[in-house]
Amino acid sequence: MSVHHYRQMAHDPSRLSAMRRAIESVIRPGASVADIGCGLGTFAVLACRAGARVVWAVDSEPILAVAGEVARANGCADRVRLLQGTSTALEVPERVDVALYEDYEAGLLSPSIVRTLVDLRERWLVRGGRLVPSRARRLAALVEDGPGHTELELHTSSGERVEGVDLSAARQRALSTARSRRLPGDAILAGPILLDEPDLEHVVSPAVRARSSPEPLRDGLAHGIAIWFELDLGGGWLSTGPGSLTAWSQLLLPFEPPLEVSVGTPLEVELEAHPIADVLHWRWLVVAGAEVRASDTLAGEPLTLGLCGTEALVPRPHEEVEVDRALLCAIDGQTPVTALARLLRERFPHRFSEPSAAAARVLSLLARYTP
Repeated sequence: MSVHHYRQMAHDPSRLSAMRRAIESVIRPGASVADIGCGLGTFAVLACRAGARVVWAVDSEPILAVAGEVARANGCADRVRLLQGTSTALEVPERVDVALYEDYEAGLLSPSIVRTLVDLRERWLVRGGRLVPSRARRLAALVEDGPGHTELELHTSSGERVEGVDLSAARQRALSTARSRRLPGDAILAGPILLDEPDLEHVVSPAVRARSSPEPLRDGLAHGIAIWFELDLGGGWLSTGPGSLTAWSQLLLPFEPPLEVSVGTPLEVELEAHPIADVLHWRWLVVAGAEVRASDTLAGEPLTLGLCGTEALVPRPHEEVEVDRALLCAIDGQTPVTALARLLRERFPHRFSEPSAAAARVLSLLARYTP
């Protein structure tokens, strides 16, 4: 990444001031610190000013050289030690009192990020050491994003044909792919929904699962579900949601077609994410009255051995697989949807407490096999 990218990251007053306050509240004079993914070295300098004895500035990118120049320009060169590489691959020079890490994705966690957090806990931090930030929240909301949807519908007017070539096979994949978006605050139609509140010092998996019945805030056309996170930086929560001015964007899970949302219409939302190899895959289901929108990011990717990681990868049992298995075994060309939904409620009562949720699950599975 270019220096310009890092300068843009540094041009984020709310993020930087919140991290400065958190650093000042946690770091004590004489403390040892690791700044993981240090970039320009801004936090390393702030840690020195808070009294750190030494700051191990870690980055795998060439920008590390610039971090050294920034440290010298701010009179910290004698305390900032540069380490080139990823923190999980480096030999730890010493266990530290504080680890600074906020290199999170739009959806907060991924398998590689969790590995980094676990490694910081097990190899880098002293017993009782502090991670900054230490807590986060993942949130979601139904959002209106007309411009983003227009970008996805590039070839609709031509019937998905370009120079006589039919590209319709790629359309559904594009409309099942999670995208990075920067949305205004008024894009939210229903929500926010709290997905989880991970303790970053003890997290072991990026997986998440949530169900909610948010009230529509206004009438509108929902183009998808936006996911974002908030970081607990001691003096308050730093939000990366729609309308925020931080360096982070939101993750958008698109609908096809868009979903009409009206005040007073009951909504049911199910979201879950599970790691497959090194990728966090999302599945989403939304029911608005009689309308259902459901998809998952696996539908947006060609299923190759590279995606699954290795021939040795063994899928683990999962309740969603059991739900699909039960439905597929029961679909015989004679059993109506109402009976299939009743079967789900009987087999999985903790999962489908409401008839509408069970019926929506049946319809979402049928949609996968309906041309």
